[in-house]
This record gives sequence, C-alpha cells and structure tokens, in this order.
Amino acid sequence: QAADLAKKIHRAMNYEFGDTPAQAADWGFEVRQTGKRKGTILLPDGRDAILKMLDRYIKTEKAHPAADRFTTPALADVQAVVDSLKENLGMRTTAQSQRASGTHQSTVAATKLLDLLQAAAVQIVVKQCDGTVTPDLAQWGFEVVARTTKKAKPASKPASA
Repeated sequence: QAADLAKKIHRAMNYEFGDTPAQAADWGFEVRQTGKRKGTILLPDGRDAILKMLDRYIKTEKAHPAADRFTTPALADVQAVVDSLKENLGMRTTAQSQRASGTHQSTVAATKLLDLLQAAAVQIVVKQCDGTVTPDLAQWGFEVVARTTKKAKPASKPASA
C-alpha cells in the first residue's frame, strides 16, 4: 500500500510541479540536479525512503490549510498507511529480536546438554564397561559404530628418472 501511495503522490507532484520540480522537495521528494534528466522528481526506492517521504508529505500537508492540500490521496489515508507500516515494522523488529534471543538460548542449552551427555558416556564406559567402548553402550541410548583399523595406503611416488 505504501508503494502504491508513493506512486500516486509522485504522479500528483509531477502534475502539479512539472514546471518547478524543486518545490516537490518540500513534500519529501528528491529532485535530480544534474544530467540529461535534470529537474526530474524521483520516486523513492525502498521501504525506508518511502516511509521518510510519506512522513515528510504528512508534515507538509498538515502545515497547509485544508483548502490548499492535495485531494488525492486523502491525508487521512496517507496517515493510516504510515501508522500501519510503522506498527508492522515495530512488530517485525520485536519478533526478530525474540527469535534471535530464542536461538541463542537454544544454542546454550544444547551445548550444556552435549557436555552432560558426553560426561554420562564417560561415566558409563568407565563404570560399566571397564574403560572400553563396546556395543553394550546401546543399552543407554548411545550408538556405537565400529571404526576400520586399516590405514590409508600412501600415494605412490612417481618414479624418478
């Protein structure tokens, strides 16, 4: 909604200030200062730029008498969209920080649990299996996998001339 609203306002600015684009800066728009398209009223790009422009637009419109304000879009509609967008951004930021905090807490808990499981495995190996890792550890929920004892063959050396 904010992007569509920005486009509507941009069209109104182009229509109203086509001959004097610098005046659109009062409503939060940037105007190209150099190049072939000098004097072009630029459409804001990105959420932050749109929100900044809409805030400026609202302030400028409120400063003008009601008779001198732009009729489309209505100031109340612009204000409602900006308020909604700010609320959504606030909730998004809060949720993002809560997720980060939860992830950190889970990582800390998982690290502690891993340490405890390793300590339990050591205790079981020492007390129940006489210090030897055996398939009997499966009784306590540990998966024991046999390793191969073969050493990897060394790479053959090229014959010297």
